[in-house]
Amino acid sequence: MSDPQGTAPLSVAVTTPVAGVVSITPAAGGTAPSGFSLVGSSFQVEAPDATAEEPLRLVFAMERSLAGGAPIVVLRDGVPIARCDGPAGVASPDPCIAGTSTAGGRFEVTVLSSHASRWDLVRPTSGSTAAACRPHATLPFGDVTAGNPHRAAVGCLVEHGITTGIDVDTYGPASPVTRGQMATFLLRLLEASGVEVPEVAAGRPFLDVRAADVHAGSIAALADLGIVRGTGGGLFRPEAPVTRAQTMTFLVGAYELATGAQLPEPATAPFGDIAGSGHEVAIGQAAALGVAAGVDADTFVPTRHLRRDQMASFLARTLNLLVLRG
Repeated sequence: MSDPQGTAPLSVAVTTPVAGVVSITPAAGGTAPSGFSLVGSSFQVEAPDATAEEPLRLVFAMERSLAGGAPIVVLRDGVPIARCDGPAGVASPDPCIAGTSTAGGRFEVTVLSSHASRWDLVRPTSGSTAAACRPHATLPFGDVTAGNPHRAAVGCLVEHGITTGIDVDTYGPASPVTRGQMATFLLRLLEASGVEVPEVAAGRPFLDVRAADVHAGSIAALADLGIVRGTGGGLFRPEAPVTRAQTMTFLVGAYELATGAQLPEPATAPFGDIAGSGHEVAIGQAAALGVAAGVDADTFVPTRHLRRDQMASFLARTLNLLVLRG
């Protein structure tokens, strides 16, 4: 393990799975995405290449007062990285955040990566209107309890105007999300991340979506952008529950539109149950982004209907990525 390098209040230490020289140099000229500020120094790390299965382990440490209540986001070469969702000790996706901890007045972020490269830590600036999702102490919904793992994501979407409750104090976390509702959530997600959605010409892209339907405008707009497609026969089935697999195709389409990036097809499937789903490529792409998470390490359950609280986590992860990419 290398000796921690850096100036107060941020330092980094690197552990390598193979013998070799490790070099850690504070890097000049670091810039943060709009709405964020750098935390301490940027670092250029040189180390022998590793693998995702036996990765480098980087531990960034800072004073707890510096971490504050806002989320710390790690960038490798300017690109935000997601949390690890594979087996313990494996960089999946590569790179990924393995965890955070607080001890002795210090806040630590542990990152797993097959390559060294340049690293920056950023956090939302105070009062920023382009802030990423932040923890919420309270919510207006009594049915999203403190023990719900999607609570912070629900709060994030409420803050950004992407979701509301089914009434003033009820969110309905276990209720299924319909395809029509998902179209509206996606359109709000794009707007919250700064995407200008053009006016849609009059017309009905799907036979079963009436102009008076509450989600008709969202469905038409996303169809015009190429993000949503029908189920065949000119139908969209807006009242049908959206599946977890369909959601990944929608989110990947929204991400590519917002960023202008064409995501590569994954070399291997991240889950063992997605082959033949018709959405395996999008699920793999979403997993590589850190958006998709399975019900366990090897299972995604692509045909399961999506719950409203699960929807919040998928959309919040996507929103974080879009905000960071500016």
